[in-house]
Amino acid sequence: MKYLLSVDGGGTKTEFYISDLQGNMIDTFTTGSTSIKSVGGDKSYDHLKAGIKWLKETYKITPDDILMGVFGMSGCDSDNDYQMILDRILSLGFTKDNVHLCNDGVLAFYAQTQGPGIVVIAGTGSIVIGIDKQGEVKRSGGWGYHFSDIGSGYWIGCEILKRTLLYCDNCHPYSPVFEQVRGYFQAESYTELPYIVTEIKDMNQIAGLAYEVVKAVEEQEELSINILKDGARQLADQVAGMVKQMDLSEIPKIVFSGGVLKSKIYQDMLASEIRQLIPNQDIQFYIQKNRPSYGGIKLAQRLLEKKKEIVLQVFTGGYLSKETTYEEVESKLKPILEKIKVTKVIIGWSVDEELYKKIKLLVHKYQAELYLWMPIFSETGLMEPVSFLQDFRGEEVKSYQLKAGENFEFYCPNIKQNRESVKHIYEKHFSKIGFDGIFLDKIRYSSFSNKITGVFSCFCPECMKKYQEKQLDTDELRMEMDKVIEGLEGYDGHPLKCLTYEDGSYRFDNPIWEKFFNCKADFIYDSLKEITGYFREQGLKIGMDVLSPFLTHFTGQDLSRLKGLTDFMKPMMYRITYAPAGLPFEYDSFLSGTTSIDTDTVRREFNQLLGIKTSGDNRFDLDFVKSELDIMERMDIPVYCGIEVNRIKDVVPADPEYIKDTINSLSQTNIKGFVLSWDILSAPEENIEAVYHCFGGRGEMQ
Repeated sequence: MKYLLSVDGGGTKTEFYISDLQGNMIDTFTTGSTSIKSVGGDKSYDHLKAGIKWLKETYKITPDDILMGVFGMSGCDSDNDYQMILDRILSLGFTKDNVHLCNDGVLAFYAQTQGPGIVVIAGTGSIVIGIDKQGEVKRSGGWGYHFSDIGSGYWIGCEILKRTLLYCDNCHPYSPVFEQVRGYFQAESYTELPYIVTEIKDMNQIAGLAYEVVKAVEEQEELSINILKDGARQLADQVAGMVKQMDLSEIPKIVFSGGVLKSKIYQDMLASEIRQLIPNQDIQFYIQKNRPSYGGIKLAQRLLEKKKEIVLQVFTGGYLSKETTYEEVESKLKPILEKIKVTKVIIGWSVDEELYKKIKLLVHKYQAELYLWMPIFSETGLMEPVSFLQDFRGEEVKSYQLKAGENFEFYCPNIKQNRESVKHIYEKHFSKIGFDGIFLDKIRYSSFSNKITGVFSCFCPECMKKYQEKQLDTDELRMEMDKVIEGLEGYDGHPLKCLTYEDGSYRFDNPIWEKFFNCKADFIYDSLKEITGYFREQGLKIGMDVLSPFLTHFTGQDLSRLKGLTDFMKPMMYRITYAPAGLPFEYDSFLSGTTSIDTDTVRREFNQLLGIKTSGDNRFDLDFVKSELDIMERMDIPVYCGIEVNRIKDVVPADPEYIKDTINSLSQTNIKGFVLSWDILSAPEENIEAVYHCFGGRGEMQ
């Protein structure tokens, strides 16, 4: 049986909350503080160990039995704090796959409601935490008792204590609350009080003064009212600052949590200050009633619902390249494999048996699968005899070279020799390595990046024979293709005279187009059925590289049929790539290749047909990408979405902000995971750090 665990690690105590997968509580257990900033690393670790020991001795539950453990830890503020605490948690037997580490304030929020929203915590210390609509966590304050934590119990205690000590030194007028302070420290006189205070070692003792101030406010004591109002005002400033950081299009939800904010007077003061700073908003305030550890269970359930697998893609060079070394691959892969859970590594396709054998050992050490990345209807001409696609005029379709070793030249899937060449390359160069699976790339006809004539293919003798068998009128088809090229009969301003687009399929004014593209889909499917059958016989799992659905119709990729041949698909949702398979590049090539009038005019009209919204940041519409992934979900396709993390000058300007935005947004869909594409070796370190931010537990998503 599997369980959920929530650990609310506070500055005073730590609560362990164990439940079943439905969230039903089994039991709780309390130990001392696990805040490294309150009790230090050794004591905090001892208290963590005590909780895990209790689980084992009382219920025979070990870390292996925990499907998801959420550790909300006070003092988990910086990257260094995070890594130090995570290392200690992992040393107890947990893995990166079943641990989510965050600040304890996140638990308080989820105990009361779901994101997005803000939680204001004022206990011993204070912090304001925001959770945006992507689940990313932001913070304000909480940087340390001595110079931050405004409005907290410690801050309130210090404020009243400063004034009391000034009174002891005859530098401040008397206030009735001073008598409560003297009594709190059991000082017989104001002369003795300063000497007692200077011996204080425990900040919780100072924080306890906040409750004396609250009592005095209830009795309308003026100094105490001013201190509490000042604390509320400064906390409200932090809340207003957090709202500016976040995109809260919905009604803001604000949770009040912590011991000091149990005071109704302090709650009302803070709510009033917030409403003044954030006018014209119907703010929803929640007072923490459920224990924060319960929020950890709710968060664990949410994480499991949206958990995504991570797949890495590594390009070692083309078939004739042997420039990539094991040391180069290891130096890039190993830190990633150690920091986040990776389920698959896709690598290829240089011919270097020893390189792959070493990489297999590395990848398997981290319980990930190794897939050979292999082009099918492209690239094999460097190694074996092939027959190229022929366009409708009988000419060879021109290639597009992205870089050395990666040519977008395409071969006819109907030619048996082309299919046999793929098998021969595998048998000769890769069959003895022991890959877990094979990732089939370029399993299509050429796209619009090979010009419109590349899409108007293939017309080799073998294809002509098959068209005849399917009763496709190639004379009419060629005439229609000529009209497109010449921009005649309305083709100048209407891409292939498409009428509608729905669920990845187009309807055309002339049905000849649908017949033609259906033929291409049949040819690709039949060829891949043979090729995947061969690889299945080799004991390999299968993945497929595919275009976005709005492009597959033109390249022979019928996703609804191909899903039966593969274990997963990777749609290339490259939103900023200006090269083949990049959404903006392929779309521009489609519009310019099929029309001859002003492209901007055509784009506006076709955007409406597809449902694409334009923006000024040169990034392909994220909502449209989500709708394309929804199409694949309705087809019941296991999807690992390909996103760019590599950076190539003038081709892929991927940066951390783009990566986080894309991952966080697409994680709201039902995809199984992400393929970090298309070459992790050329991803700059700052982009890798952005991946860690999304998947390493620093944010909510994991």
